Formats: sequence, C-alpha cells, structure tokens
Amino acid sequence: MFYPQPTARYAHLVTFVGNDIRGPRVNCRYFVPALPFGLAIYGHKQWAPPLGSACRGKLPESDLPKLYSSAKVTLNAHIEEHIRHDTINLRIYDALACGGFVISDRVASLPAEFGDSVACTEGYEDLWAKLVRFLADDAGVPGVLTKAGSWY
Repeated sequence: MFYPQPTARYAHLVTFVGNDIRGPRVNCRYFVPALPFGLAIYGHKQWAPPLGSACRGKLPESDLPKLYSSAKVTLNAHIEEHIRHDTINLRIYDALACGGFVISDRVASLPAEFGDSVACTEGYEDLWAKLVRFLADDAGVPGVLTKAGSWY
C-alpha cells in the first residue's frame, strides 16, 4: 500500500496526519510553528485553536500514500508512550516508503534506524528554521538528497 503515488490533490507544503491527542504543549512545540507554511492536518477529531484552522478532516486510508508522496514535508511528533518505550511512530516508515520527507521529534532509536533520512527537530524556532531551509532548498524536496548524501 505504501509506495510513491503523487497527486496534485495533496501537494501541500507541510502536513500532519493524526489527532489532537498529544496535548497543547506538544502541539505548540511541533505543529504551531508550521502554520505560516500552510500546514494541513488530516484527522478525524477537531483541533484546538490555533491549529483548528489547519484541520482538513478525515483522510481516506487509501489516500494516505498519496498525501505522503505529494507533500513536501510530513511532520511527526511521537506520543509520550512511544518516547518512553523508544518506539518509532509508523508514520515515519509509511511516509519514507512513499518517497516523502519527514521532520520529527526525537526518540532515542530514530538516528540509528534512519540515519540522515529523517530530519529531527527540537520544535519551536528549530522547526520553523528547518522548514524555511528545506522548503527553500532542493534538499527539502522528497527524493532529492544534498551533495553530501543526506537530507540536511
């Protein structure tokens, strides 16, 4: 199911798939900085302001690979349980399988599993700066590596 399937319908600059379950602290840190870049959130629950304006509603499961293939950047923030148990969110595997580019918060095993294929962020200004850089540079376009052979 997860392989490149680009479509103009989901050609967002920045996207996130999930629900408002991480809480306001995580949302403010990892999603709010992406609002000026046209963040599009797909999920079946409403988000609290200011992220509510980015919510596009539920995405059909068959369109998930299309979104990951078409968006310039897919954001990820692990739930507390994943961080505590050092498990990587499946969203990262799915997006990469579709040729997508992911910026994620850190879990301990992420660099060992993916190396430079996933950009990690501390959120807030760091996320904003990475979005500016990746969206302005060909290194942020899915499927294009920098001369050094990494995403950043």
